[in-house]
Amino acid sequence: MAKISLSSLRQFVVGFERELFHVGLDVHKRSYHLALRRADGRSLSLVIPASPQAVVDLLDGLNIRIGAVAYESGPTGFSLARMLQVAGIQVIVAAPSKIPRSVTPGAKCDRLDCLKLADYATKGMLKSIAIPSSQEEARRALLRRRHMLVIGRAAVDRDQEPHPRRRELIERDPGEPVAFLTSRQPGDQLIVTPQCRLKRQHQQRGRGNSVHVVIAEDADLLAGR
Repeated sequence: MAKISLSSLRQFVVGFERELFHVGLDVHKRSYHLALRRADGRSLSLVIPASPQAVVDLLDGLNIRIGAVAYESGPTGFSLARMLQVAGIQVIVAAPSKIPRSVTPGAKCDRLDCLKLADYATKGMLKSIAIPSSQEEARRALLRRRHMLVIGRAAVDRDQEPHPRRRELIERDPGEPVAFLTSRQPGDQLIVTPQCRLKRQHQQRGRGNSVHVVIAEDADLLAGR
């Protein structure tokens, strides 16, 4: 995107100071893409530093009437929304699932996204979600982090546990090997081999079905005793 100077911005708003402007923002960690839409439908887009204070300073410096500033909620949080509210600017933080989408796929980039948000805000097609306080946002982040840790711990525990399988222990005549079967599916047939030492065999039979056979000299060996 071409760089836009402050003088170009001021020329863009000349003659429309009494009209409402609507702003669309595509917010990222490193930069903000901002679109300024005039009452006559013309828009101007530019890239600014990823700083809520930079947005407030830019809009205040233009000395224009702001109808609303709209951006999509995401991982950057709500600090931008709270700062705009403190500056007396109406802000719309739209949930991604509530933003109108085109029926047919088209071009998509940060510049087009912020232009669309400015257009939707002008037409009243966006509804803001509740903007939490800084304390509420910190509490949510803590609970979200705790939930992720709990899920991660449960996944580790599952990986360390053996898969639930049906087990059968078949006793044979003295001196004969003992066959120990673990099966993924009920009804899988037992495979017995003549070896008398501890041995594991794996036979794949179709997707998701497998047979595991352990041959040992006695039941104590199978039990790990």
